[in-house]
Amino acid sequence: MSDPTTTALNPTETNPLRSYYVFLIVFVLLAALTIAVSLFFMHSAVVSFDGVFARSDDVTRAQVMLENVSRLLLEVNAAGNDIFETRNLQQETARFRQASAQLRRTLADAPTAHFPRSDFEAHFNEMLRAEERIFSLFAEIQDPAGTKRPEQEILGEAAARMAEMDRAQLHAMSVLRETANALIREHQVIQDEGRRVLNERWWRELVVLTFVAVSLGSGWFLWRQLQHVHEHFVREQQRVQEERRNRLASVGEVCFSVAHGIKNPVAAIASSAQLVLEYGQLDDASRQRVADLLTSTRSLGDRVTQLLNFSRVGPTHRERFTPKDVFTWSLREIERTLQDQGVRVVREDGADHTIIEGDRNILVQAVQELLGNAKDVLPGGGTITLRVVTPQEDPKSVELCVVDDGPGMPDDVKKRAFELFFTRKPRGTGVGLATVRRAVELHQGSVRILDARPHGADVRIRLPRVPDAGGRAAQ
Repeated sequence: MSDPTTTALNPTETNPLRSYYVFLIVFVLLAALTIAVSLFFMHSAVVSFDGVFARSDDVTRAQVMLENVSRLLLEVNAAGNDIFETRNLQQETARFRQASAQLRRTLADAPTAHFPRSDFEAHFNEMLRAEERIFSLFAEIQDPAGTKRPEQEILGEAAARMAEMDRAQLHAMSVLRETANALIREHQVIQDEGRRVLNERWWRELVVLTFVAVSLGSGWFLWRQLQHVHEHFVREQQRVQEERRNRLASVGEVCFSVAHGIKNPVAAIASSAQLVLEYGQLDDASRQRVADLLTSTRSLGDRVTQLLNFSRVGPTHRERFTPKDVFTWSLREIERTLQDQGVRVVREDGADHTIIEGDRNILVQAVQELLGNAKDVLPGGGTITLRVVTPQEDPKSVELCVVDDGPGMPDDVKKRAFELFFTRKPRGTGVGLATVRRAVELHQGSVRILDARPHGADVRIRLPRVPDAGGRAAQ
């Protein structure tokens, strides 16, 4: 008789596909679980990144709003300052009303989460009160029958109110700067948070992607989707950084647009004023006013030229010459002015035959700008030394030095001297030295400011030498 244990059927033998069914079911369940986990992680990552992008967009909108508020604040303040020159009460008052109303509308739409409205409005309202008082004082001047005070007394009070207005504007701008800095810090926090979210989820996604690749390959698709989100985030970061790098270039384009738009009208005004001055039948007072107008238009024309020089994109004509030639060409137009002011020019360029290459007009204008600045710090006369130096640390370059024996520059001013729109002159534009730096950079050079001995400033333009100096310099 057979052993019953040997004659009993094995369930796996009666159904050989059962183990495969179990494996298939487990495999499908594992794949479904993997896909579910992958979808969960994907959704969580997308939600996190959406939150980061939403916060980033909020900060960007707040930054745009701050720029608009800053621009309008300057427009409101400009009316209170310009009335001292224009004396056009109706025009400046309308300009003031329009700018202040637009600023208030902007403030009404400002997001309170990113903007300390109460602090800003306190300074802004103080500024408005001072400016309204200025307009009322000028109204009093224009209606002499309604006041018994002399005009000089009224102007003195108006000047005091203007100082109050400027202080209030400065405080308001400080609030805007602090808010802008806070937004920059918040933008950095958002970026760090995005990177942290990405790093926290990356290893989990790798595990999920491995299981998905083993199961049905669906994980590859999900992983690619997550990669797309990551690449989009990286591109957004790069775009923001590129925009920041391009802001200065954009300022150059704006300078060109503004300068080009006003150059021809300024030239027409200057020509008309010159004709009136030469051929018009004018009394002495009118002749003086026309002369003042002509002087102002010429000054404005010089500033327009500075803006156009700053907006250059590169040398238009290259030729070879020596640093000594640059100094000679630069002195032709300004040497008489220096002599009239009692400024002595000392040449120490000697017999140096170093050859440089570039656009002579651009370099001459840069050196003339340095000579003009040196003249301005020597109102009572002094000495300007023009020197050619070979730097020891870079023998392939040459330095054109403009040295004055004036009071010199503080260290904090030297650090910012070449920044666009930075100036310490009451009527300066802050474009001159920025134009010098741009002109030098267009020639692959650099510019720096050192202390002269025993006192004064030593501005050095460093330019590359021509490797083969066999060519003739321009005469």
